[in-house]
Amino acid sequence: TNRIKLPKTSPYNGILIRDKTWAPIGEPTSRVMSNEFGDRYAVAPRAWYTSAKVGEQSFIDVSRGLNTYAATAMVGLTPQETQVTVDVEKVLKPGGRWFRDDDSLVCVVPDGMAKKLEISPEQVGTATVSVFGTRLRVIGIIKSNKFKNQARDLDGESITPVDYLLMQEQQAQQQQQQRGQKMSEDELREYIHLAPDSVLFCPYDFVINAGGQLQSVAIAIPDAKEVRTSLDNLMQRVELNLYAGIDG
Repeated sequence: TNRIKLPKTSPYNGILIRDKTWAPIGEPTSRVMSNEFGDRYAVAPRAWYTSAKVGEQSFIDVSRGLNTYAATAMVGLTPQETQVTVDVEKVLKPGGRWFRDDDSLVCVVPDGMAKKLEISPEQVGTATVSVFGTRLRVIGIIKSNKFKNQARDLDGESITPVDYLLMQEQQAQQQQQQRGQKMSEDELREYIHLAPDSVLFCPYDFVINAGGQLQSVAIAIPDAKEVRTSLDNLMQRVELNLYAGIDG
C-alpha cells in the first residue's frame, strides 16, 4: 500500500474514495459507506451521467420553452455535499437553495445555462426545465466561476465530471512529446474536469435512476484522529484510491 502526500491543502477533514482513473466504482460502495459512517458523519456520494461512450462527445438537451441548452453531463449530488465541497453562500446566487432529502424532480443550473434558458434569479423556485422528457423545477443558480474555484475535493480536482475528450487530446499530445516515457503506475495524474456551465446538477437518486454511475464518495470526518483511524481501516479493505484531508 502506497501513501503519497499531495502538495495541496485539504478543503475539509475527511476521506474521498474514487478510482485512480475515474472509472465508476459501483453503487454498493455508497451503501456500504453510508451504513458504516452515515450515523456519525456526512456521507456524500456523487454520480455522473453522460450520453456517450468515454472519448465521444456527449450531449444532454436541457430545454425551456423554445430554448435548448446542450449540456455535456449531469452530476448527481446529495444534501450532504454542503458539508464537504459546496459552500452554498459562496457558490449559489441569492434566492436559491441546495438539495434537500425530500427533493426528487428538481435541479440546480449553472449561470451560463440559466442565461441561455432565460431563467432569472427571481424565477428560481418556479421555473422548470425539461430533461429526457421530465420536468425539473429549478431551485438554484450556480455562480460558475466561483464553483469552479471553490468546489474542490481532497484530490485537488473539481466535483464536476471528467472532460474525457479534453483528456484524450492532452494524452495524445503528451505521448507525442514524451515518446516512450511511460507514466509510472503510482504517479497520480490530475484530471481535467468539465466547466460547471457544461453540467446540469441534479439530486443523486435522479441521476442514478437515469442510468448514471457512482464515481466517488466523500465522508466528512471533523476530528483528525478519527480520519486517521478510519483511513487505516479502509486501506486494508478498499481496492480504490483513498484521499484523506487532515487539518489542511
